[in-house]
Amino acid sequence: MEEMILVKDKNGIEFYTTESYSIEDIEKTQKKSVEMMSVIVNIFEKHGIDYMIAHGTLLGLIRHKGFIPWDDDCDLFVFDWDYARAIELLRRELPDDMIVHNRRSDPIYWPEWTKIRDLYSDTYESLWVIDRKFKYHGICVDILKVTVVNKFEYENEEQIDILKDRLKGRQNNKHKYAATHSLYRYSKNMAGILIDKGRLNKLEKEKKQSTKKVCIGNKGTIIECFFDLEDALPVKKMVFEGVEVAVPNNPDGVLHSMYGDYMKMPELKDRKPHFDKVIFLDREEEHGKQEK
Repeated sequence: MEEMILVKDKNGIEFYTTESYSIEDIEKTQKKSVEMMSVIVNIFEKHGIDYMIAHGTLLGLIRHKGFIPWDDDCDLFVFDWDYARAIELLRRELPDDMIVHNRRSDPIYWPEWTKIRDLYSDTYESLWVIDRKFKYHGICVDILKVTVVNKFEYENEEQIDILKDRLKGRQNNKHKYAATHSLYRYSKNMAGILIDKGRLNKLEKEKKQSTKKVCIGNKGTIIECFFDLEDALPVKKMVFEGVEVAVPNNPDGVLHSMYGDYMKMPELKDRKPHFDKVIFLDREEEHGKQEK
């Protein structure tokens, strides 16, 4: 990893990058990522795929009216009912300078989400150095899944699972204590069973009565987030860096759920791009290599 240097964008916003990755390089990378996103969005719109911009792309649109100055990729959410179809459509319809990057195309690919890669660039990750072992390293657009679930169930999922596991253990102990004729332990265990069943039944009843839905982005991953479905749908259209895209119906609600006070800039030490360096490859030269 190269030493970080402090720079300013055209609006005077300071952030860190490397000597090998100038502001001009970042802007070139951003431009390529937007071009890729435009291609992807056109495919989604053509086939009626339910999507919207996500994470740093949405945050950049609302806080900076475009890219976050140090951000260098685009993020899209696709709803779970369309996700598999969306990836298959991209696999079929992307131009030959882009590829679907997931475990199907790269056996050692580890993220749970899919990346769409440019085949004529090479990025050097600063955060996930392990990604250098991947088959593809080009500039990317992240395609992230959104799962819609019952809000009460999501907020109480851990407590429900704990109660179920504990109840199962108590049920097993019931036979053990009966066999050993330990009346005190048996009685205490039976009381615990009744209490846990009561709590579990109460939670299950409240879950059935709850109708509010939430969206879970990247469920079960290191970047899991959530926001209310009513803040997400129906989507509306806005323009991000010259490209019309779908955005949440209430961006403020979504961003507040994901980031809290999202209009507050992060500390300077945290303002860094994803990459240490990006190399743009010669298309004719790379095409010649592929033919050989």
